[in-house]
Amino acid sequence: MADGCKWYVLKTVDGYENRAVTLCKEYRDRDILSSLIQIVDFKIPKDEQEEPIIPGYIFIFAYLDPQLYYELPRVPYISYWVGTKIRFITKDILKRASPLGVNYPQPLSDEDLQRLENITEICKDFETNRAIIEQNLIPGSVYPITKGSLTGAKCIFQRLVSSDLTKAEVDVIIFKRPVAMTISVDHIGKRIGYWEG
Repeated sequence: MADGCKWYVLKTVDGYENRAVTLCKEYRDRDILSSLIQIVDFKIPKDEQEEPIIPGYIFIFAYLDPQLYYELPRVPYISYWVGTKIRFITKDILKRASPLGVNYPQPLSDEDLQRLENITEICKDFETNRAIIEQNLIPGSVYPITKGSLTGAKCIFQRLVSSDLTKAEVDVIIFKRPVAMTISVDHIGKRIGYWEG
């Protein structure tokens, strides 16, 4: 069954991630939506306090076919598939695309899964997690640099420096490529969005 399965992201109602997974399993076990048999595993990354690290999202390991694509959003608390309706198709998107077509959800790449694992590890450290929340920083998100010599550039926040929570490890986007640097947290402005490569 795991042959051809990939990890996908689903948007859920904030605070109802566990309920969405429970309902998916109930609908599958009671054969209410037969296509849910294609889902092999669910994942909700959590911190030490068992709170979702990325509220409003669940991850599924599934074999995607048209029936699952159309039926899964019918489960209560699941809003939509993440990674659909791509406007600009690149070679990388074509390479990673579902056999169903480029406008079906993009599966997570190995790099995406590693980034998710890194976020999970970061958030297991409660003090660092609290500092990230207080600064309103989200790993993998894009922020403007508002102070210092890099003012006006954009950066992708990766993590806080564990030995000095006033500093952040970021990838500064230079010529559309991320370059790893450490900058002061107070040089980071409000979130713009997520890095899409």
